[in-house]
Amino acid sequence: MRTRTLLSSLIVGLALVASESSRAAGPTLRVEEVAREPERGVLKLRNNTPFIMLIYVAKVRIAWVKPFRNEQIRGLKDGRHKLYAHSQYGSASFGPRSVTVPGTLNITADSKESDLDTALASKIFQANKASLIACDKIAERRGEEVSGRADFEVQVDAAGKGQASVAGEGLGEGLLSCYRSVAKQWKYPETGSPYTVSFQHLH
Repeated sequence: MRTRTLLSSLIVGLALVASESSRAAGPTLRVEEVAREPERGVLKLRNNTPFIMLIYVAKVRIAWVKPFRNEQIRGLKDGRHKLYAHSQYGSASFGPRSVTVPGTLNITADSKESDLDTALASKIFQANKASLIACDKIAERRGEEVSGRADFEVQVDAAGKGQASVAGEGLGEGLLSCYRSVAKQWKYPETGSPYTVSFQHLH
């Protein structure tokens, strides 16, 4: 009998503890995600130029950024820094500019418009030269004349779509037509406004 009484008391005690524990737990907490703070020691760079830009902080070169690309510089001390940049061959420069770390910096070029046009034309030509060579090989197999010079003038709209005008000296019309066709398919850098770019393809 005594054993039954002790067992009953133990069950009642456990029930009371469970009831108190349930009340103490209270309502379920909801954790809301907050906006992440900028990563310490990181400077984000956006190169808005058609140049490879070399980046200097405190007169020490610390990075380089490809044309129209984004990069991150890590390991900088948080706070203010003086940054300077110039293109690979010195035709364009940026700064010196005071920047805050962590933060983001847009790089533009302080250079003459003609320098920008030349660099942009070179970038487009080098990126797409293989398609022009493919046209040359097709024309050769057809027995067309491929020895000469082709002059390209491309009207590019704000969305980066181009319309090419191609004239040639000593080149067949079939080859020039191929050039126009492939140049229309190229992806051109978007600068936010229409522009014209010119270059030559020599054989």
